[in-house]
Amino acid sequence: MTKFSFDMKVSDSLTITRRYYRHVPQGVPIKGILIQYHSWMITCETWEKRVKPVPLADKYGLILIIACGSEYGWYSSVFRSISGWNAGTCCIQRKDIDDVEYTRIIIKRENKNNLPVFGYGLSNGGMMVESLLCHKVIQGAVSVSGVLALNPGLQGSFKTCDSLYNDASVGPKPPVPRVTSIHCLDDDIVPYKGSVVSPPVHSYFVETLFPRTNRDMRRWAGRFGCQKKVTRKTKIAKWTRLKEWKCPAKKRVVSIKRINCRHYHYTAHLLMKSPQFDPAEWAMKFFLT
Repeated sequence: MTKFSFDMKVSDSLTITRRYYRHVPQGVPIKGILIQYHSWMITCETWEKRVKPVPLADKYGLILIIACGSEYGWYSSVFRSISGWNAGTCCIQRKDIDDVEYTRIIIKRENKNNLPVFGYGLSNGGMMVESLLCHKVIQGAVSVSGVLALNPGLQGSFKTCDSLYNDASVGPKPPVPRVTSIHCLDDDIVPYKGSVVSPPVHSYFVETLFPRTNRDMRRWAGRFGCQKKVTRKTKIAKWTRLKEWKCPAKKRVVSIKRINCRHYHYTAHLLMKSPQFDPAEWAMKFFLT
């Protein structure tokens, strides 16, 4: 993959260098741009090594961009930098770092042919892609182990997104918006049922106000003009259930619930690919069909 960088002014006293990586498939029709957002605490380089997304991008004809979070994530210090995304209530120390604008800059640099742009992210990266869809920067989002986390959190996240999505001054709505949440029911870091009164003491997110995942998707159904009470449920793999709302035209809102994720990973929150289900490939099919 090819590395790119540019400077972003954060304040009068701070300018930071932002990075990203790009891969362009060769010998196949290009169908869109997929931007992937890593989770809090890992780097874009680590993400590329773990996820190995290039073969899938080649298979589906998607220009692949791996976005790199700033080094001001939670618990960063002068001794150690930690990557993160400013998705609202999570997961960055400097609230003046604008990752929505960072993404806009990437798209302006890379999308010369006005291709559809999609976002895929894990955990804090999943929160980021939902934020980008609220801001109408991307056309589709798949959030794995994430949830809408715009300030002020909880139900307020939904209201903030409603205002952004319905504000014409922010930009036009995408013509065929799509969103999916893929979430483990046994996730104890970003709980499927939202913030709890007594979260696990080992959780980094103990003070974060996350809304319920099912309410998050139901609210997206409302934004897209779908029938919020009309859904179709399907078993798509072992311990994996899909629910899709009835939406107009080719708009889509999907919730995928995964059961017993700890069977495959020591922490359900970080489970991505299992022997029965690969969220990364499922997402590409979702965006393109």
